[in-house]
Amino acid sequence: MKRLIATLGLTLCLMIAWPLTLQTDQPRGMKKIVIRDKSGNEIGLYENSCALVIGVSDYTSGWPMLPGVKKDVQAVKEVLESHGFYVIVVENPAHRGDLDKAFNDFINQYGHNPDDRLLFYFAGHGHTVKLAYGGEMGYIVPTDAPNRNRDLNGFLADAVDMQMVEVYAKRIQAKHALFLFDSCFSGNIFALSRAVPENITYKTAGSVRQFITSGSADEEVPDKSIFCPQFVAALKGEADADKDGYVTGTELGEFLEKTVINYSKGCQHPQYGKIRDPLLDKGDFVLPLPGQSWTSPIPLPPSESSFSIDDLVHKADLEAIKAAWTSKLREMEKSFNEATAFQKRDISADLKVTAWERFLDAFTEDNPYSEEDDKMRQEASRQLAHWKSQADRTSVQQSQIANQKSKIGKDGAPMVLIPAGEFQMGSSDGDDDEEPVRTVYLDAFYMDVYEVTNAQYRKFMDATGYKAPSYWNDSKYNAPSQPVVGVSWHDAKAYCDWAGKRLPTEAEWEKAARGGLVGKKYPWGDNITHDDANYYGTGGKDRWEYTAPVGSFAPNGYGLYDMAGNVREWCADWYDRNYYSNSPRRNPTGPSSGEIRVLRGGAWGDRNPVFLRAADRDFNAPAVTDYGYGFRGVLVQD
Repeated sequence: MKRLIATLGLTLCLMIAWPLTLQTDQPRGMKKIVIRDKSGNEIGLYENSCALVIGVSDYTSGWPMLPGVKKDVQAVKEVLESHGFYVIVVENPAHRGDLDKAFNDFINQYGHNPDDRLLFYFAGHGHTVKLAYGGEMGYIVPTDAPNRNRDLNGFLADAVDMQMVEVYAKRIQAKHALFLFDSCFSGNIFALSRAVPENITYKTAGSVRQFITSGSADEEVPDKSIFCPQFVAALKGEADADKDGYVTGTELGEFLEKTVINYSKGCQHPQYGKIRDPLLDKGDFVLPLPGQSWTSPIPLPPSESSFSIDDLVHKADLEAIKAAWTSKLREMEKSFNEATAFQKRDISADLKVTAWERFLDAFTEDNPYSEEDDKMRQEASRQLAHWKSQADRTSVQQSQIANQKSKIGKDGAPMVLIPAGEFQMGSSDGDDDEEPVRTVYLDAFYMDVYEVTNAQYRKFMDATGYKAPSYWNDSKYNAPSQPVVGVSWHDAKAYCDWAGKRLPTEAEWEKAARGGLVGKKYPWGDNITHDDANYYGTGGKDRWEYTAPVGSFAPNGYGLYDMAGNVREWCADWYDRNYYSNSPRRNPTGPSSGEIRVLRGGAWGDRNPVFLRAADRDFNAPAVTDYGYGFRGVLVQD
């Protein structure tokens, strides 16, 4: 969560619930503040020090919530009380009237004595509105003010503009007033003139209304404020640039500008200055540091110290080392469980061998605090030997399958054997036409390893005189290695007839896409990134704005490429929304008739990757062509 920036900090604390009620007697804890020079002479006086802190965190009308404001308000309250301030806190004022009441009640109660100092701190959302004549006006936002992007007129009626804050500042009779805001807006009620006399005596004499913001317009302030902790550090003495025992408003502004820019890495640029009024820009707000002494006695020499924590450092180092080994053991256990789960999948023995080899390579060091690591390495070695044996026994069978992959059909495209057997078809967490999930048995069949390319389709056109598909001359789609697009269902069937193949049934396509995985969303697992497939946008391995050359991403468990993304693929079936409820369990081929055909697999232009799921069903009229439609063929095993 982020606070929109440009903040002028109003410092006020005392956690009380809205509505605000101001007491009429002398507040307990309020102190007279005497300002002295370094010789100890009294040069100024603050009779009373009062602060109003307003925090807005629980927004209700479209503005983001700001939970960090509550902690900021408490921190500001505590540091101000240490400086002798009587602090009033107002939390979550709902409307403009509530904010006006907070300012008016506070000023009416504590703003009349010329020898007083007042400090205001606001933390919450702010916003800048561009005015019709070309200027800008900043606003502070109560909890129920409408979001400015949804109801600008309502926002203007319910937020408090900085012109009104200027009115409040001029109503105050106290000699010095300092306003700070931690929120987002701009405005021009104060000048960025920072030249002030160095003599602390002169600073206490003139009246002043000073403002400090946590940033400039259109910047963003994080919900975890950078401005607030730097303000607290400043009042604890870090802003005392000339080491005279005082932090002035100007020193505070310079300190906050430097530290906030540094800690925000240049994302926030605090602003500070004085009100544009010649009668209210002569002095400087003064904050004497608590406990400051103005005498300089000759110090005594230090006594000998026998302090040593060498033994504790040694113990701490040992504890840290043991903790590191414990963490390493937890990491090893997690990896062991992942490898164990991986070997249970319906995948080749070679992949399982690789998984255990990687585990043993990653965890070679002996843990001096446990024997569990040795047990896991022993079991991993046993599993590695077992799966190596399995891989050796199936090498001949794999070689036969590899021989069957290449150049089946007239087009010479490589195909892979999808073995006979059952699989779980459909999904219980997708669209309702994917239900019910059921067990389907399919005979073995071959499927094209790649989507049919432009180069292959050209051979078909040259051999048959068949018409070119849509987008054939569009350079975005017509590279030889890109999948052919703009083909109708009839075009795809004609190609397959020429190549001695056919389009896959919907069940064949889904089994092949799953690659042997059970219950997973995508051909490789449950998560998807641009490293896995080509869909809307680019990133990772996906650098193609349109279709990618076939085989640009890793294959699935059956060795098939681009079963998700790139182009949507025509299937042989007619589409029926309720077909899964009554389809045969063995070799289903879809309804006997219909008006629309099934498409599967998602395409390069899909914004939502949910359409690339293995179970997702799509459909269109068989005569339709599209720059996201392609196909691949299948061949029944002899």
